[in-house]
Amino acid sequence: MALSKDGDDFRKSIGKLFDTGLYSDAQVVVGTTIFNVHKSVLCTQNAYFAHAFDVAHGFKESYTSVITIEEPANVEVIKAMLEYIYKGDYTVASDTEAQLVVDTGVYAAAEMFRVEGLKQLAAERISSNIDKVFSSSNLAIVLDNVYEYTPEHDRQVRDLFAKAATTKIEREGLLGSATFREAIKENGNFAADIVLAMHKTVNIQAEVTCRICTSTTLVPTKAVEEERAILCDGCNRVYGFQYWNIKE
Repeated sequence: MALSKDGDDFRKSIGKLFDTGLYSDAQVVVGTTIFNVHKSVLCTQNAYFAHAFDVAHGFKESYTSVITIEEPANVEVIKAMLEYIYKGDYTVASDTEAQLVVDTGVYAAAEMFRVEGLKQLAAERISSNIDKVFSSSNLAIVLDNVYEYTPEHDRQVRDLFAKAATTKIEREGLLGSATFREAIKENGNFAADIVLAMHKTVNIQAEVTCRICTSTTLVPTKAVEEERAILCDGCNRVYGFQYWNIKE
């Protein structure tokens, strides 16, 4: 227990360095915002900062001790990333809509700067708010954070968005939303992911057995979920759902 408490105290002490900027020996600059940071903290936990500040690599940052992150970097996103490196967590003092913008931005930044733990944390937070994504007035920004600033092979959040959108289209009539329609017009990759997700949903099949002739057939799982009537190939007749056994 003592070791655990000591570890917590040490983490809190490191966190205070981020909050106060005391004993800083470097800076991270985003627009007009300056974060006073510590090479010993950043470089021991992240390869990007370690390379940038290492004089052996000859980058100007190793001599100036200043890293400038250019537009379209979001100050809140970079602050969240730095906070995570110091504290193992990040906070956003904002409402849910702004939280979605920051979380997706953090996910993209974590991919860019190779902060894997932060990337997974951001993905979890995005997942917990996925129901609010498509009603957000910031939907276009949220989608851009994922589709413009992460590599195409990074499927974790893309698949999460596509699956959630597919479900809402089928069950809640999401296509009736003008904001959503505009978003898929502007983001062709997102629209393509939705089409693929819908195709997968349609083609997932279940095996059913006719109680009359015992022949089996494959039907879309949606037909089972909605208890539809099914055509029996053996009897060449359509039977109500109660005439079928579903293979578990």
